[in-house]
Amino acid sequence: MKLYYVESKPKFRDMTEVELYGIEKIIDTMHEDEEFDFNCEMLGLAYTSSGGYPMYNACNGGCQYEGDEISHFAISENGRLYMFTYDINENEFVYCIE
Repeated sequence: MKLYYVESKPKFRDMTEVELYGIEKIIDTMHEDEEFDFNCEMLGLAYTSSGGYPMYNACNGGCQYEGDEISHFAISENGRLYMFTYDINENEFVYCIE
């Protein structure tokens, strides 16, 4: 799996239960491969389709990537998985996971 920073956000779409399960497996695999120091249980993921776009939210605080707080995951219209983080000043960072 690769994870890389992207400059702009694509449009996002609803997620199926199979995709939510797949997101969990990707996160746990990246944790096992030591790319993440958190897993799904630590994140406390919860799906919401309200707001600007559907997302899989990290409800438990304290999980970080490169020093920034993990916020949520979303799937773009073209099927790519994205992770969102925020720094201490609430600046948003978006990463694509492939």
